[in-house]
Amino acid sequence: MAEPVLLNPNQLRDLKAWVDEPHPEIPLAIMKSLAALVALYQLLADTQSKYTIIVRRLREAMGFERKSEKLSSDQLKDSSGVKGLEAKINQAKKALQKKKDQLRLYRDRLKEAKAARKSQRQARAEAGKPAATRRKNLIDQPKDKALSVGTAAKVNSTASRKVDRSQFDFPKGLHSTKDKNKRFIAKVELEEVTYEIETVTCPKTGKTVRASMDDVGPKNCQVTWETIANVIMLAVVHSIPVNRIAKIFSCYGEEALNSTSLINYIQMAGKALEKLYIHLGESLADLPRIMGDDTNTRVLAMEKAASQGNHDSSDMTQGIIGRLAELFGRTNSKKKGKGLKRKINISAVCGKTDINDPRSYVFFFRTHFGSVGDLLTKLLEQRRPSAPRLTILGDLSSTNLPAKIASWLNFKVAGCSAHARRPFWRYRNQDPQLCYFMARCFQTLAAIEQRLDDKEADWDMVLAHRRKYSLKVYKAMRNAALRVLAGKPGYDGGHVWPKGTKLYDACYYLVKNYEALTRFVNDPHLPLTNNTMERVLRPEKLHTAAAKFIKSEEGRVTMDILRSITTTATAAQVDVKAYLIWVLQNSSALEADPSKFTPFEYAKKQDRARA
Repeated sequence: MAEPVLLNPNQLRDLKAWVDEPHPEIPLAIMKSLAALVALYQLLADTQSKYTIIVRRLREAMGFERKSEKLSSDQLKDSSGVKGLEAKINQAKKALQKKKDQLRLYRDRLKEAKAARKSQRQARAEAGKPAATRRKNLIDQPKDKALSVGTAAKVNSTASRKVDRSQFDFPKGLHSTKDKNKRFIAKVELEEVTYEIETVTCPKTGKTVRASMDDVGPKNCQVTWETIANVIMLAVVHSIPVNRIAKIFSCYGEEALNSTSLINYIQMAGKALEKLYIHLGESLADLPRIMGDDTNTRVLAMEKAASQGNHDSSDMTQGIIGRLAELFGRTNSKKKGKGLKRKINISAVCGKTDINDPRSYVFFFRTHFGSVGDLLTKLLEQRRPSAPRLTILGDLSSTNLPAKIASWLNFKVAGCSAHARRPFWRYRNQDPQLCYFMARCFQTLAAIEQRLDDKEADWDMVLAHRRKYSLKVYKAMRNAALRVLAGKPGYDGGHVWPKGTKLYDACYYLVKNYEALTRFVNDPHLPLTNNTMERVLRPEKLHTAAAKFIKSEEGRVTMDILRSITTTATAAQVDVKAYLIWVLQNSSALEADPSKFTPFEYAKKQDRARA
């Protein structure tokens, strides 16, 4: 008997093509068997390890089928077998889709696990380094975070939705798959919790101990610390009037929390955090760099006192109002010494207590008769003579600068580039050539700062880039402004602007204050603009627009205290509500040492816990 000869791929392809062609002289059953044998030979030639597939093909060649693969009676009625093939195709598609969904889920889980592992490694590496050498966005500022703080507490839950099987003609043997669909439910909910408070007594000694509720809420109050923190977030951070907050929490005509009780809770929190507010203000006194700005506001009690000439009446200088007035001032004399100022402003001052950590920003708000320069004067009265030389960043207005309170107090002034840019943009239609040239220059300065921020540049890199690029941009603007002052067009094709015009004054401001405006070039710790202060004062304008005024001065002082603390906590990049709950729970310990309860200390405490 001759040895069997294995077919090569070309011969096998020719044989398969011959079998696929119609041969009327050969019975159909024989042709089907030949086709099955050729397919089996092709499989054996391709692989030697897929035994399961081989067994399946042998079963098919011998006519055996699994019970799950057999056609139903309805499918057998179709002589062409189209319905059966369509059912198998649909079943295969569903199985393939299920595998794809599982693969996508596993990939997402793998990506999350890798990200979590990377963040853990970074946290461990950061915790092992000293603060001065950690990689951070050193020139990062709080930007718009004062308005972007969330209040809602996120709760995760699961639910299921099932198909009504009665919709199918054959409810048995159905194939089921599941996918996930997330939905958010936003609701206002007032939860009433009844606590069973245990009291334990020792019969021998007579000692009685009652379970403490201090960590839940204040004594003799029907609310928790979390409720007070939520009200502070809504009223102070989001600038919602208190009467509207009471309406939000009212249910079916019943006001469980009316506006009077909410005001009392807010004032209670203000008094509890008074020492922390004072500490934040005093911590700014010795800083080497301070930013400041102010805006007008309305307080009915203060307006009435000013109109009657009763700025310092006895009822206005008692309690918390008097204590804070002694430290940070309340009334200020006019420049020419003729009486007291009558305009009510809210002044904001900020500085960084740790120059290498942008989370150490301290924001201090104070409502008084005067400007931010008057507030700076009171703060700097507490400054030590050994403190480093002071630089104040502002809009270069004389009212925003402090008075010289001592011979040793020597400070420099840094200008805000945003104030120098505004007139050129405001009057751009009058001289497009000059104004758009200036606008492009200011845009280039902002792009340089943004690039340094994105690179997480260290102080040496910031200084090098500003001297190499930012100074050249300012010199180009100064040359254009000098041409305007000399009676020439500032830019080719522009106009000549005489004295007294807005664009002439804008160019004169830039030339006159050139040294102050470019002071940031040689001091990497100074920002380009004073926009941070503009942004943190915006909630006050929103509150004035929504509530129109604040009635009492005590309420105004309480608002200053809480706004200083919440804005500082926002800059520290901590959960503001969680921080408020923590600091209110520890208000007794805060009285003894407020320096341990600042938002920056809370952030470092969380760093140590994560490490």
